[in-house]
Amino acid sequence: MKEKIIMQGSISASLGALAVYADILTVPIIVLIVIMIVDYLSGMCVAWTHSQLSSRIGIRGIVKKVGYMGLIVVGMGMDYLIYSGITAAEIDIGYKMWFGLSVAVCVCGLYVQ
Repeated sequence: MKEKIIMQGSISASLGALAVYADILTVPIIVLIVIMIVDYLSGMCVAWTHSQLSSRIGIRGIVKKVGYMGLIVVGMGMDYLIYSGITAAEIDIGYKMWFGLSVAVCVCGLYVQ
């Protein structure tokens, strides 16, 4: 029972911290979700016009969208970890340099794959 309470508390604290961090990103996340919905619906319309509409295709599209959101959450976590490390090392960088660092990390991640 005690482990269950600790697990629920940990999950609640993590989600609370993510909600505070995500408050800054509310509008971009809403825009992203709307674009994903439009993308899903347009994909379903294309499948319907080609007579290839099936639940397998729909589920595949939904899984891809959930995967995209998962990658965004991982990116937010990495952003927090990098920022925390830089702050702990007492390195002061401006927002322009921070954006450049984020882009460089993303580009390096693309080449690693």
